[in-house]
Amino acid sequence: MFLDSNICNSILTIGCQHLPPRGGVAQVLYIYDKYIFASFNKLTDTCYGNKVRKLWQFVISFLSLWTKLLFNDRIKIVHIHTSSYNSFVRSSFFVRLAKMMKRRIILHVHGGDFKNFYNSSPDKISAILNKCDCIIALSESWKDFFCSIVSGPDVIVIPNPIEPPRYEVFSSSDHKLHILYLGLITRAKGIYDLLEVLRRNKETFDEKLVLHIGGNGEIDYLNALIEQYDLGNIVKYEGWLDSEKKTEIMNKCSVFILPSYAEGMPLSILEALSYGQYIIATNVGGIPEIVDDKVGALFTPGDLKGHTSLWVCIINASLPLPDRSDICTHADRYLPEKISSVLETVYLNYI
Repeated sequence: MFLDSNICNSILTIGCQHLPPRGGVAQVLYIYDKYIFASFNKLTDTCYGNKVRKLWQFVISFLSLWTKLLFNDRIKIVHIHTSSYNSFVRSSFFVRLAKMMKRRIILHVHGGDFKNFYNSSPDKISAILNKCDCIIALSESWKDFFCSIVSGPDVIVIPNPIEPPRYEVFSSSDHKLHILYLGLITRAKGIYDLLEVLRRNKETFDEKLVLHIGGNGEIDYLNALIEQYDLGNIVKYEGWLDSEKKTEIMNKCSVFILPSYAEGMPLSILEALSYGQYIIATNVGGIPEIVDDKVGALFTPGDLKGHTSLWVCIINASLPLPDRSDICTHADRYLPEKISSVLETVYLNYI
């Protein structure tokens, strides 16, 4: 369900480059563009490329915002998608300008590490947050956090939307458990903990499971560890997954793993649920609000023993996996038509 055209024309969105979508925030913007907004009026505040190109993109977008707000009085709301650190610093310029131009400001915070970022400079960050009319949080726990540090804005929960799943049947004759990690290749996501668990239990897991890794980031280091740990039979780096490859992997894998140290509301978990994958993840951010014992199991970040025991239980069938169709139903509320309805209500409150 697309938003009404009058609403679309009243909203100016600011966020990162989302075509092609690379990363969680870009994927959210891609879904907003494709499934929620009939016409998506957006300024791109950062792009793929080197620092000079990113700086130039920021300058162009900042000047474009000033021009649009000066000459287009149909724009009532500036909806800014932000994260932590550099992303928030960029967003702060847009917040100040939109405030000066007397527009309503919705700040949509995606950063899983925002608490640590906030603690680095609480007064300055709170000052920017309090200039906004509304802050969108990704989960109830994040809403509680923002309510504790702001005094003016409304704080509203809107989960990340997911693209409607495309169910296909991919035959696999190896009788192995196929597991998926999808996300940034970096230590903060716990991917190297996962490789360490596989290294320590290589004989237990060999010929019983295959870990498929999709994403960008520290690719060279990842491949070096796979070779160093001699995990070539267990781990397969799939590269960046385009739409077709992602559909294939999502349907093929029956378990999704995210051993992250910090998260907001991981889009990858929501997508995995929509394909009926059993979730193994850490109990951080908004994850405990979407993963209960009916659809997955949680452990503490860095707890390699607890992590290992979950794999052993699944391999030995002492932890039976639920039916995939039962898991799928848990993702229905994250489909675009559901999120569109919530967004419409929020926008109408500020137009």
